[in-house]
Amino acid sequence: MIKSTKFRLFSFAAASLSVAFEMSQASQVNDGFTARLRQLPSCSVTANDVDFGNVTAVTNGTTVNSTIVARCTQGTPVVITFNPNGNTRNQTTGSMTATLVGNTDTIPYRLNIVGGCCPIGLGLNTPITRTLRGRITANRNVTPDTYTAQRTVYLFF
Repeated sequence: MIKSTKFRLFSFAAASLSVAFEMSQASQVNDGFTARLRQLPSCSVTANDVDFGNVTAVTNGTTVNSTIVARCTQGTPVVITFNPNGNTRNQTTGSMTATLVGNTDTIPYRLNIVGGCCPIGLGLNTPITRTLRGRITANRNVTPDTYTAQRTVYLFF
């Protein structure tokens, strides 16, 4: 039984050497591949409310500032505008309307993106801040109420 085990071990070792020898003599093929990642342009925008506060009289020329903050991937060209069609427009007008039912009073105002709208530059992975200026454009004697207007700023990239 000992002789048989030795023979089996010897046969196994010889077979292993034979396979190793054949592997070292085997042909070889290879293929290259590419690791790839594509960074897509990406942006976000936040427009903070333009709040004229609590007043006892609506006065032409009352001005307040707020901010528009854009954050885009590095190198992304950025345009901020009030126009949903992408046309460059850094100023818009409108009227704030009363919230109480039956109150038809309005307060005219103008909004302006200070320093222009377009382009505001290239994204740098850091916030790009623009001043959003609101201005009351007429004296008004209005009913005590809260006056609002919902506006939208557009960021194109």
